Amino acid sequence: MGIIEHEPDWQTLPVRTPASIHRLLHRCLEKDPRQRLDSAAVARIEIDEAGRERTPVVETAGARRGPVWQPIVWAATGAGVAVLVTTMLAGRVRPEPPSALVATSLVFDSIRPEWGQPGVHFAVSPSGKTLVFAGAYGGNTVLYRRHLDRVDPEPIVGTEGGSDVFFSHDGRRLAFEKGSELWTVSVDGGTPQMLLPNQPLRGGTWGEGDRIVVGRVGSGLWMVSTTGGEPRQLTVPKQGERHELPQMLPGGRAVLFTILANDKPSRAAVHLLETGETRLLLEGIGARFVSAGYVVFGLQERLWAVAFNPESLQTLGAARPVRDDVLWSGAGYPQFAVDAGLLVYAPRSQASSNQGNDVLTWVDRQGRQDALPLKPNDFRLPRLSPAGDRLVVQIGASGDLWTYDFGRGTLTKLTSDRIVAFSAPAWTPDGSRVAFATWFDGEVGLGWLHPDGSGQVEELIKGNGMRSFERTHPAMMPDGSGLIMTGLAPGATVEDLLSVPLNKERRLETLFQAAGVERNPAIAPSGRFIAYNSDESGRTEVYVRPLPKAGSRKWQISTDSGSGPLWTRGGSEIVYQDSQGRMMAVAVRSDGKEPDFSTPRELFKVAADDRLGLDRGWDVTADGERFLFLVSDSVTEATETALQLILIQNWADELKRLAPREPR
Repeated sequence: MGIIEHEPDWQTLPVRTPASIHRLLHRCLEKDPRQRLDSAAVARIEIDEAGRERTPVVETAGARRGPVWQPIVWAATGAGVAVLVTTMLAGRVRPEPPSALVATSLVFDSIRPEWGQPGVHFAVSPSGKTLVFAGAYGGNTVLYRRHLDRVDPEPIVGTEGGSDVFFSHDGRRLAFEKGSELWTVSVDGGTPQMLLPNQPLRGGTWGEGDRIVVGRVGSGLWMVSTTGGEPRQLTVPKQGERHELPQMLPGGRAVLFTILANDKPSRAAVHLLETGETRLLLEGIGARFVSAGYVVFGLQERLWAVAFNPESLQTLGAARPVRDDVLWSGAGYPQFAVDAGLLVYAPRSQASSNQGNDVLTWVDRQGRQDALPLKPNDFRLPRLSPAGDRLVVQIGASGDLWTYDFGRGTLTKLTSDRIVAFSAPAWTPDGSRVAFATWFDGEVGLGWLHPDGSGQVEELIKGNGMRSFERTHPAMMPDGSGLIMTGLAPGATVEDLLSVPLNKERRLETLFQAAGVERNPAIAPSGRFIAYNSDESGRTEVYVRPLPKAGSRKWQISTDSGSGPLWTRGGSEIVYQDSQGRMMAVAVRSDGKEPDFSTPRELFKVAADDRLGLDRGWDVTADGERFLFLVSDSVTEATETALQLILIQNWADELKRLAPREPR
């Protein structure tokens, strides 16, 4: 059939013909092939939907009904339009048939999914041929690569503890977060390079050349160069907002990202690098641009898509739902990645993994275990009260604090979903308050509240020095006069131990400066010494310094790595965990001017912690007889779903069908 020379007069359709049919015919007659409808099958779907969705007539009392032959007219009109559209399309174009949609399920039996933390935990290479994801195996977290033309995933050397991974523009290198730091490494593995220290990240994007943009938790989007130099802040969030999950758009002049807020829905926005302007696009989370000309995002526990022009930075038409079986993590992030016509997502069947399978368990000095009468959950950072009668622990991806009363066997929620605890809790010496890091008017600070959940969170200090709040983990002075925590002092480039007095003007003061990063402070009952772990030697070890003059002397306590020290037995012992999962004990004598420390001895062994040096995920009673650990529930572990990801190839054609472009 030849090209139609005389276009029909589609303006003379019946009066009641829906506007969608008028638009459909207009798209069939569009001269620009990029805007013209290219499928009679799609036209048939549009006609059927118009028939179902046409505006109903609202009847009032005494109103006349429309003629009974009205549906017949509609059916005849629809049939005529269908024939007309089919004829027009057949004459104008002979499109290539869409590529076959190929769906593949990847199941990794030996890898446990990690869906509890914020962010998205896998990425697709720009070529669409390689998948990289974080997974737990053998007690450790590591990044794996899986080439789509191979069967088994391969661990990437140098990425232990890595998360929030993304590819370089050419697909040859990876960037990822490890211990609140930004690192890069070859896709093939090797020696990683640290680019950005001392800031928890939430997603990143690597544009052409050496430009990387990351979302720094609590301080907006930042640009950093792989060749060095100071990072540059791109966006400044409003109070209570966070800027996360950036993606460089084609051409490198704008960044697509997500704005999250405590009291508003999540929104997608674009930031123009040259002008510094930020434009809101739509409501949703995790928005990603697809090369076919769409933005895909999460909303109402579905994936949606809308046509998008990367030149004008405008959406084209209405958003349509495109998938409803994608997993949303416990922290509220849709788990999907897109690139080069490939969609990768975690199916909703993985949701059971969000609940956590940790059991709060007592372990004595001989290694014997006795579980608390609580169901398995996503427990983190348990802390015993000074009297040992209660426990404060984080539960769930949102980091809510709960108190457990050992005598009554009850759990009481202390913080709501809008009050996030960024650090481990710290009890006051009398057990009347629990202190932790959280938000205050858009700034990070320390606050405390009553352990029974009564009253509001009281602000202690906020702002300067609190940027590394996810690893703050404060320790209370034995007399309640102040706190010591990990923080970044003004002008410092690495984290040090900082002190905050509570009995006078509350300001951050550097306890001492060292070459490494100091974490997990623990103060002796006498208040004369402080134990902590540091990586200043290139390996995480446990050290002790005197107080209050902490910079005058130090002693290394551990001999083969160590983290998370605690004092027991009135200060006569220090216990800590090493990289092999062994619980070690060191006797302490301090009769003279300087303390004397014994050789470390092993008490028992537990599962090795790949986050050595970052978080102390256990606690011990004051007498040192019982340790409180998080132990994986064997029943839940055995039945827990292995890591599963769904790959859909040739998804661009599916997007065109499900969310067709509409002319503006």
